Amino acid sequence: MGLKRRLRAEWPRAVIALVLATGLWFIVSAEEAASAWIPVNVALTLEADVTLAEPTPPVEVLVVGKRRELYKLLASPPTMPRAVTNEGSDSARLELRGEDVNLPTGSDVVVREVRPRLLLVLLRRPERDTSNVEQPAR
Repeated sequence: MGLKRRLRAEWPRAVIALVLATGLWFIVSAEEAASAWIPVNVALTLEADVTLAEPTPPVEVLVVGKRRELYKLLASPPTMPRAVTNEGSDSARLELRGEDVNLPTGSDVVVREVRPRLLLVLLRRPERDTSNVEQPAR
């Protein structure tokens, strides 16, 4: 039997073997420990009359866990709720810590680092109209 004839007869088995080997590789690699920088949604709670002057810069966390758990975090990013209470100021400095990150339920990962560690939030407060205020008599 010639080599060409043999290849024509055996190619379906070779394709099946290649697909099974690739699938097995993905399954095994998903169980390996890995680390990755994952984006975090920073959920700011502001006072009623205060708005953000600029969007918050992106925040990422270094997460360590099984690769399949990291894939889950990409589909459902973690959040970091923070309250902004800076009376009268046009900015607030927020210290970001790994303990403040809310991971999705059932995640088996550990947050190792947050970047940036300090977040500057620029605020816009309503301007007070002083034109209608009576001036004291002199």
